[in-house]
Formats: sequence, C-alpha cells, structure tokens
Amino acid sequence: MEDRYHRLGLRRNPFVADPVPGVSHDLWVETGLVPPRSGEIVQLIGPRGAGKTTQLLHWQRHLGGVYRHVLPGRHRWARLPIADRIYWDEADRVHPRLLQRATKTAARKRTAIAIATHVDLTPALASLRLSIRTHHLGDISATEVVAWAARRIADTQLDGVTSFSIDRDLAESVAAGSEGSWRVVGDQLHVWTAQRAMER
Repeated sequence: MEDRYHRLGLRRNPFVADPVPGVSHDLWVETGLVPPRSGEIVQLIGPRGAGKTTQLLHWQRHLGGVYRHVLPGRHRWARLPIADRIYWDEADRVHPRLLQRATKTAARKRTAIAIATHVDLTPALASLRLSIRTHHLGDISATEVVAWAARRIADTQLDGVTSFSIDRDLAESVAAGSEGSWRVVGDQLHVWTAQRAMER
C-alpha cells in the first residue's frame, strides 16, 4: 500500500486521524478567531470535531495559560484551574454551581477565559455580568476543506513534490457531508485517498 501512495507523490495517506488533540503549527489553518481579552469570556460552541479543542490549544501554545479538558462523570466536580489565561474544554460537563464559582473567581482576577462547549453557557453565566463573546463552529465550507487538505498534503508529500490535490467539486461534496466535524472531513478524505492509491 505504501508504494501506491508513493505513486501519488505521498509518503502516506495525509488524512490519518491526529493521535492527540490539536494540530502542529505546520498543519494549522488560520480561523480568524480572536482570543479573549483580560476580563472577557470567549465561548466556542460546536459539535464534536468542529475544531474547538484545536483552537483552544492553538491559543494556549501562542499566548500561554492553563488548559483543562473536563472528563465526564465524577470529574465534572473537579476544581477548575485559575490563571491569567485559562482554557476550559468541554465546559458544559462542569456542574453549573462549580462553573459559576470558578468563573466568578476568575472574573475578580481579570482572567482571560476561553471555553469550549456543546451548548450555550451564557444563561449559566449571565448573572456574573461578564463580557461574553460567542463563536459558533461547525459550518465547514468547501474553501476551508481545500485549505485544510492542502496543509496535510504538503506535510506528507514525497521529496517535497506532489501533484496530488483536492478539487473544488470533491471539497464541496465533503463539506456538505461533514456534519460540521473536521473528523468526518478527515475520514471522508482518508477513504477517498486510499481509493485513489488503490487505482494506481
């Protein structure tokens, strides 16, 4: 199979799932999202695979701060970290009272707070009278698919050269079937690329 990918000018399939959350600098595609300022909350809302964790980890890598991924079950009761910059991932798992208490403490310290969630947490935090900026992730366009795929193809090209690419029609089809998830995009393109390699 590896030789077949070589015939496409690739070392391997570019769309293998990332083994850990987030992406390297080489694979990052700029989103244009602005991180929270001191005393502000930015919440990223979207389905699984929409890029919420990747965005939080990108901000942390470049701006510093403390990241916490909230696990399900009893972990929803664990104390949330407080620092100058904090990134709470899966914040909707946190018990509401604990979330309010931690956010109130962070607000007193003028902390910059970024949270990733599947549901809008504004109602739970409204009483704190903080500035909350919300971004809804999950509307994936064909243009974004092309840019996302190009980074991964460039990262796996053989000897720095390949003619392999994703055309607009394919990108539109993939975007339409993505369900707002980059994981689904990757799965679709992984299968498509494997089929192209088998045809060689």
